[in-house]
Amino acid sequence: MKGIRYLSWFLTFVLFFLIGKAYGEKLVDTLDELEKIYPPSSVCAGCHANIFEQWKVSLHQESILHSIGGLRNFIKFGIEGEPERKARAEKPGGLKAELMKCFTCHAPQLELASDKLIKEIADAIVAFADKKDPQAKAKLERLNVSCYVCHNLKALHPPERPEKNVIYGVKGTGTSPFHVVKKHGFLQNSNFCMQCHGVFVAPDGEPIMCNTLSQSYRDHYVAMGGQKTCQDCHMKAKNRGHTFPGAYNLDTLREGIGINVDVRQLVDLNPTLPKEQQWRPAAKVVVDLINNAGHRIPDG
Repeated sequence: MKGIRYLSWFLTFVLFFLIGKAYGEKLVDTLDELEKIYPPSSVCAGCHANIFEQWKVSLHQESILHSIGGLRNFIKFGIEGEPERKARAEKPGGLKAELMKCFTCHAPQLELASDKLIKEIADAIVAFADKKDPQAKAKLERLNVSCYVCHNLKALHPPERPEKNVIYGVKGTGTSPFHVVKKHGFLQNSNFCMQCHGVFVAPDGEPIMCNTLSQSYRDHYVAMGGQKTCQDCHMKAKNRGHTFPGAYNLDTLREGIGINVDVRQLVDLNPTLPKEQQWRPAAKVVVDLINNAGHRIPDG
């Protein structure tokens, strides 16, 4: 069994090494270097101001900070608190392999981060979660599900890999002064969203179940004949665009839950009370909650 664990760790390390090579990039030690490879969304704002403003109010914009408690607990209780996981994390590339089980969705850019940068980000997560350290927050604000994450890094169905400096979209192809544009249908497929909004299986085989949206969507909604995609409800409906509202948005939550209330007036008998108080007005209230969404509510 020990030999199998070592082999699993080795294969995980090799996978992340090859991911870096797929882009022809070396691992980087700083966020500045990382942003040269994966530009932040603010770079896109000059030409796509409206979409950028939509993205700024989405949870994609704060995919690290919004989940800071869970990320901190994974570091403190998962990595540092579990002997086997801690032993793996202490090997070269091991901490990265463990943390990419979170960062593959919460900050995919870190696939090209060195061990030094990964440790720096892990320390910043704990410092901000425990002490609200402003310098730590400033670092973490630079990591999120950016325009480039969705329109390049995650834009193709694995095992396809995107081309560098190409932006993939749903409308057409062409060029701009800043990048090449290529059309790809995967961006309109629910499987595109399921890369993160579902069960993630890490390279070492460990399933990470932060949420089960894709399972309930696929196994119940689609299985029963549902036709809508994630994008239909969370982007196209009501021109929601790149705000991606979900369970944390009250209006969206109201749309997803129907409610029926049936109230019947009764008279209740309580023989333990004085005779003149035994008969009391009462009511029977039946509340039915109806799931109008294509998946479990709430989730994610």
